[in-house]
Amino acid sequence: MQIRFIGQWLVLPSIIAATSLFADESSNEVLTAQSSLQKIKAELQEQGFKTELTQFNFSTASSSPDWEEILEATTPDRGSVRAVNDPLDHPELMETTGSDRAIVVWIQDSLKRQTPSWPDASYEVTWDDFADRISERQSQIDAACVALQTGDIQFNLDPSAGSGMLLPHLPLVKLLTQMLNDRALLALHEGKLAAAWTNLLAATRLMSAWNPEPVELSHRLRMEDAKLVFGATWQVLETNGWTDAQLARLQREWESADFLSHLPEVQAFRRACDVDQFEHDSSQPPPPAVPQLEDEGRVLRFSRDREIEYRHAVQAKTWLQMRSLPGVTNEVLFEPNIRNNRFGMNLSSRRLMIGIRWPGITFLAQAAEAEAERNVVITALALERFRAKYQRYPETLQALAPEFLSAAPVDFANGEPLHYQVTPDGHFLLYSVGLDGADNQGKIQIPPARSERFARWRDANLTVPECDIVWPLPAPVAEVMAFRKQQAEAVAESNAKQQAEQEAEQKAEKQRAQAARQAAMKQLLAKKPALGQEPVYQGIPLSSWVDKVGQIEAYNGAPADAVAAIRAIGSNAVPFLLEWMPHPGAETPVEGFPNSSDVRVAWWALGEQGKSAIPVLARIINQPQHKMEDYSVWTESAMAISYFGPDAIEPMLNAATNMAGQHELWELLHNFRNLGTNGAPAVPALIHWINDPDFYVRAGVATALGEIGERPDLVVPVLLRALEQDTNSLVQREAAGALGSFAKDSAAVLPALTNALNSPDWETRRGALSGLGKIQDKPEVVVPLIAEFLHDDNNVLQRTAAYALRDLGSAAGYRALLQASNAPSSWPGIGDIIYQVQEKMQQSKSP
Repeated sequence: MQIRFIGQWLVLPSIIAATSLFADESSNEVLTAQSSLQKIKAELQEQGFKTELTQFNFSTASSSPDWEEILEATTPDRGSVRAVNDPLDHPELMETTGSDRAIVVWIQDSLKRQTPSWPDASYEVTWDDFADRISERQSQIDAACVALQTGDIQFNLDPSAGSGMLLPHLPLVKLLTQMLNDRALLALHEGKLAAAWTNLLAATRLMSAWNPEPVELSHRLRMEDAKLVFGATWQVLETNGWTDAQLARLQREWESADFLSHLPEVQAFRRACDVDQFEHDSSQPPPPAVPQLEDEGRVLRFSRDREIEYRHAVQAKTWLQMRSLPGVTNEVLFEPNIRNNRFGMNLSSRRLMIGIRWPGITFLAQAAEAEAERNVVITALALERFRAKYQRYPETLQALAPEFLSAAPVDFANGEPLHYQVTPDGHFLLYSVGLDGADNQGKIQIPPARSERFARWRDANLTVPECDIVWPLPAPVAEVMAFRKQQAEAVAESNAKQQAEQEAEQKAEKQRAQAARQAAMKQLLAKKPALGQEPVYQGIPLSSWVDKVGQIEAYNGAPADAVAAIRAIGSNAVPFLLEWMPHPGAETPVEGFPNSSDVRVAWWALGEQGKSAIPVLARIINQPQHKMEDYSVWTESAMAISYFGPDAIEPMLNAATNMAGQHELWELLHNFRNLGTNGAPAVPALIHWINDPDFYVRAGVATALGEIGERPDLVVPVLLRALEQDTNSLVQREAAGALGSFAKDSAAVLPALTNALNSPDWETRRGALSGLGKIQDKPEVVVPLIAEFLHDDNNVLQRTAAYALRDLGSAAGYRALLQASNAPSSWPGIGDIIYQVQEKMQQSKSP
């Protein structure tokens, strides 16, 4: 067999042979790469470097406590109404009023929020409110305090999952640390020293006794927790009354904390995870490509070199020695040849997460900072022990050894003595020079602003803050008051500036929108001069009113002045609204015209005054839809025509008849609801479609019949039959909701809805709740039925029940909502519903 190719004759077997030769060469390259990879693995194994996940074991002894279960039990319900509407800001434990002074939080008259509350924008939290907000799960936290007294803390994990290993305990550890610190502050404020000590010790052990798994994220979070406990310890030691045994216990805990020696194992586990990803990468076709095999070999050697660098770094006696080693202050990143495989994508994700969470701080730098903090707090505890025994602080730190420290303390940052000074008022200032290595006179680090964090995030390498690691002096009360006043003035100035900028931007935006509208109208009138000039009301053109009327969210409903303006313009608005809404053959809307959603609200505002548009819209809704653009035009037209009152019934019914068998029919029938009571003449015809094979059509009819709310003699039997016999839960839901509109007309409605609350289908129960919410004349019967579902396990049913009670607007419903809002499992949005019910009840009382 022969084939012809560009005028030459080639023999097919020759092609096959050439292809086979190429395949053999490619196969040989793969075999060579695989062989090279195996040699690298063997080489690393011989050198004592782990390369397989099977070499790691994170399981705990059967007798060890289930720490994840203990921590989960202490977690407050952050989905509760109180938590969502007024989230807890954990107090800042090292807020500085000056370079070397911090605020003693627990002696203040109130606490400061980190973010303002809504809607009063207050930064103040009373102690009573703070106590109430941390009152959840107190017995479980007490039990955790007991469990934390002794033993190591380790979590039972499965290393075989590699990079996919779940770490659900990390946020639990952080949250419990914060809660324990909060409880310690509250106890100090209330003068309960024993409780303050218990909570501080538990928080300290949660940090010191935790042996984290060799994952960078876990170690970083532990170091972050150590910083929190550092601040809490400073707050607690700003009062006397601690025994030497208590202080010595805290000192031993900090002395046992190890932030450095286990870091090389992080590189080892990461290497094993990377190897596992390469070998189980389903995104690449077998056999693995040569570049991927080469990447695997490169990453093995890369992580071996990094582990060696880590081993050397953690042996350094000071940060000054450590920072001179390679890969410490400048993060060394592996660059794969293939980036679109599983390994490459996970590598990018890992870098992004670490970069956002800890911008500009390398792993080793954060560990060195934690070690320096550890030395400072150990020295501070020894100083407190010295003062408790000798009623004064020593003149120099050398006096602490050997009674309270084994040797005179040194600064881990540079190996020199820590900076120490006793003040005339009986306090002391103690600090390490920190990562920058410079003496900044005890300047406390201030959290970076958002812009600075972003700048750090863009640079993965170390950003050294120009500050020290400080055990600060307590700020005097007068200084704190002046500082708070200055803060309040700065916030007010910032808010005023921001508001002025927003107003200026809004003004500029209005000017841009007005210019765009004028240009668009000029272009439109040039094409269609018969339209005439755009209608104006109170000196403002129709397009501006239409643009405003659609801003429902900004005005909590359609703005009344825009609605009044459109109604005042009346039928003169129709030609322009037709031009601005989607219509057949229309090009992309010209910039400056109102968008389709705004025009839709304008048709609603215009109401029956828009009926001159019926012939145009009737033609559109009778045209078949072939493209998505056609359907969009049809949808907007079908909704617009439904706002025009009784005159729209005939064309809508004609269109519905012509659409028999089409799925889109449901939308047209659903729009009959917009007619309200004007739709009564359409009821007999609508009932015809309640048996349509398409359940969407049946559901749309049920909704429309309920919103029209007329002809109960015809409608109620149909809806009852749909609720009880239809096989589709969506139809049952809409039928139940619609029946609520006829409760005054039929004694059968309330029993049917009550029975529907017991339906096995939650959608049917949801419809029954909506229907019951329309029966306003029997709150004593309806409210208890609805209120029970405020505590349902189904969040959608909770929400529906809350809306139903809002629609009732009764005092009994209001009380039920208030009671439910205190339940930990209540729907988070219930607070807004309570506010709406309050407004509704007030409006009903006003003359």
